[in-house]
Amino acid sequence: MNILQRLPFVIFSQTYPYGQNVLPVPNIFANQMTGRATQLPASPALPNFYKMFSVAQNKPFVVAETAAFVNMCDNNKASACAQQVNPPSEYSIKQAWWEQIFNLDGSNGSESIADNFPNIKIITWFDHRKIEAEAWGNTVDWTVSINPDDIAGFTQQVKTPLVKPGQAPVKYWQFGDDLRAHFALYQKKLYSKRPKFF
Repeated sequence: MNILQRLPFVIFSQTYPYGQNVLPVPNIFANQMTGRATQLPASPALPNFYKMFSVAQNKPFVVAETAAFVNMCDNNKASACAQQVNPPSEYSIKQAWWEQIFNLDGSNGSESIADNFPNIKIITWFDHRKIEAEAWGNTVDWTVSINPDDIAGFTQQVKTPLVKPGQAPVKYWQFGDDLRAHFALYQKKLYSKRPKFF
């Protein structure tokens, strides 16, 4: 049986108190997948997860859950939120992450998924807003389906075709009407609390 190998992969801030809004470390997705680097300075070394569990076993690979951390600072402003100085915007945080994990051309300092991780067949974005202990009881906005700018930027990224020299562009990520319908459904919900720095 050709069972998919699965791995969740979400991005949090890298320094204590670990609830601040920061840009993802450049190329951290590829580095952690291959064991070349860790997200946190004190973290133990990681194995080459992709090679060990996908390449060596000739199995397709699924990033079962991924998103970028955006602390809405709506319940506990005395923690990490109080220490933030000119934090990056919601959009810039999420954009930096989707440009890494859906990267096809090696741009923006990130490795091409198509060239370096061809066994990755599915990437699932954790599209939720929820209170997280890692955010000191604040709501974390993991979504790409609520903010119109997020929807437009994310859609453009995943619809960008794979382009190889001398070849016609190829649709790489399957992005269809079902996901656009999902976005439309989310937009009907009312969300009143937003971070002050938006």
